[in-house]
Amino acid sequence: MILKTTNLTCVYEEGQIRYVKLGDIEIVRLIYTALRDVNWLTAPMQITEETIEQNDNCFAVRCKALYQLNDIDYQATIQIIGRPDDQISFSFEGEAQSDFLKNRIGICVHHPIHTCAGRLVLIEDEAKNVQTAIFPQLISPQQPFLNIKKMTWQTSSATEVSLTFEGDVFETEDQRNWTDNSYKTYSTPLLLPFPVAVKKGEKITQEVLLQISKSAESAANQQPAIANRTLPIKLPFPRIGYARSASPLTQTHVDLLKQVPFDHYRVACFFAENWQNDLENAVSEAQWLQTTIELVLFLGENAESNWVDLRAILEKNEVCQTFLLVGQKGAVAPPELLAIFIPRLKNLKPTAKIGAGTDAFFAELNRNRPADARLDFISFSVNPQVHLADNQTLIENLEAQKYTIETARSFSQKAIHVSPLTLKPRFPYVNEADPRQHTDFAANWTALSIKYLAGAESITFYETVGEKGILNPDGNSPVFDLLREIKAFQPKYVIQNTVENP
Repeated sequence: MILKTTNLTCVYEEGQIRYVKLGDIEIVRLIYTALRDVNWLTAPMQITEETIEQNDNCFAVRCKALYQLNDIDYQATIQIIGRPDDQISFSFEGEAQSDFLKNRIGICVHHPIHTCAGRLVLIEDEAKNVQTAIFPQLISPQQPFLNIKKMTWQTSSATEVSLTFEGDVFETEDQRNWTDNSYKTYSTPLLLPFPVAVKKGEKITQEVLLQISKSAESAANQQPAIANRTLPIKLPFPRIGYARSASPLTQTHVDLLKQVPFDHYRVACFFAENWQNDLENAVSEAQWLQTTIELVLFLGENAESNWVDLRAILEKNEVCQTFLLVGQKGAVAPPELLAIFIPRLKNLKPTAKIGAGTDAFFAELNRNRPADARLDFISFSVNPQVHLADNQTLIENLEAQKYTIETARSFSQKAIHVSPLTLKPRFPYVNEADPRQHTDFAANWTALSIKYLAGAESITFYETVGEKGILNPDGNSPVFDLLREIKAFQPKYVIQNTVENP
């Protein structure tokens, strides 16, 4: 529902507020609470009591929330007050009902990219020291703002916005590292040790106060200071491939998969038990599909000892035409291992494309940028729900995908591969499927991902078959239907136009 003060509006839903706006100018994307466990899983929040009061120019929301996940049992009172002078306070009082380990508890604030990127911001710490910083344009690999008590910035020539934080030390990260379309200010600083033991009965109190100043009335009629209107950009349509599924392919699957664009078959090689037979089976599947393999080599401690067997398989098969070198658990492979495997693969497969990167988030690539000149491409995976999983957030986060391409292009002139794109994070949820996988929502989300990831040379979508696939076990799905239409259309370009409110 819409809540209003004299000049501000926001959308309230289940203990959080979205889209705090002054006229048409979005000044805050989201204020909410989060409890993250020892594995960074977010404990679901259930509202148990709720009262909402809206008057002409003020409002008040009071609710009780329950957070439960595994051994976590936590209760909190959330209060959101909007005043006639356009102040909005968001307070959180929580109490543990059980003993558990946490990585984070408390209030988070999301700042919109459109109206903040490139803006000067004043950061005040607990000692009232003030530093001038900038909301980053390209994706910042590390936290751009630390030790925040108060932050102040302008969203237009007539409007100044400030956020004051109580109850903990806050800092800001660039969430586009995880393809979230926002900057996030949160507590507690990541430099402090975590996880932290929380004891039953332990209490936490936090508050965030939003204020605006200067001529609010005139500012309400102004356009955003950073306009996001650009001429359409025509970019080559990316090559499209699919990841191998744990489900075996049947002849029916193969016949259906030949109806979609199929530039490569992504096969992961972990050098685990019986990996040789598994790779041989994958080669046979690629031959049935009449495509080539993008072979992802996870270079751990035992990778070099398996080189002889790997070489023997590659020497007798021509379908492995692309090699992606990543480190253990999907991290960026260390330079010393790249120095060993790149020349070996170049000598064995002179025409093959060899890349390096991460099987995890763009953050891993952004913080560990491969610099070996012999590489043909860099690679990272994409998913839309590292932090929040609702439909609205997945739609919001589509736009953030384009920033990963822009940022990667700023530090590398190599080709960019997105491998793979999935609805669920690969870490630590690698075995989970999203129930929206075989829905129209997923198909539309996939189509828009192609728009925002245009500029990448290659995109690997999902898996071939199963609950994480483009085909469900019983046949096609809306995502498959979309991809089949794309192949029939034979697109050459993506027109990547930009709008203020996608």
